[in-house]
Amino acid sequence: MGAIILIRVSTSQQANSGLGAEAQEAACRAWAKTNEFELKAVVQELGVSGGLELDKREGLLGAISQLGKGDVLVVAKRDRLSRQTLAMAMIERMVEKRGATIASADGVANEDTPEGALMRSIITSFAVYERLLAKSRTKAALKAKRAQGKRYTNKPPFGWRFVDGLMVEHAQEQLALVMAKELREEGQTLTAIAEKLFVSGYTNRKGTALGPGTIHKFLKRAA
Repeated sequence: MGAIILIRVSTSQQANSGLGAEAQEAACRAWAKTNEFELKAVVQELGVSGGLELDKREGLLGAISQLGKGDVLVVAKRDRLSRQTLAMAMIERMVEKRGATIASADGVANEDTPEGALMRSIITSFAVYERLLAKSRTKAALKAKRAQGKRYTNKPPFGWRFVDGLMVEHAQEQLALVMAKELREEGQTLTAIAEKLFVSGYTNRKGTALGPGTIHKFLKRAA
């Protein structure tokens, strides 16, 4: 029997609340070892909202596809799976059809009992509530900014994404920002930086090379 670990981090702030990728993986590895499951794979979803539809959860679907009979899908907490009631039910059914199970490293609601089922339902309900509450707070904050005459754009700047209505860091683009800043400090031209970023695999959201003008804008914003 093997264990597939799924790690989901939706915001950079979770790293400071015990829900960062490293903390999640450590907890899941410890659980698998204690329960004598052989680790088969670790799947990460970074910057991914638990409120997304399942067809947009490539990491989760990939993890489930690797499950075999008797295997277990391990998460640090059950809300790492999803923050949607229907999606959670579908995930549980998909895992069950593969002859596998789901386990939470914190040990909450792992029991195959009526009480365990009730607790899982409560956890999912609270996860949905927290997601809706976050969206409500964000809408209120944006409304307040508009009332103050502040501008707001629906398109996040390079290095950021909107997740559950919140603007959070995008891991890959943040790495590009760091590299660009270091090259600029070395005296590299914007054109040279653009070429080196492209060679290193960093592109814009259309998959093409970042232009010198774009690099100038995000370096100026980061200054």
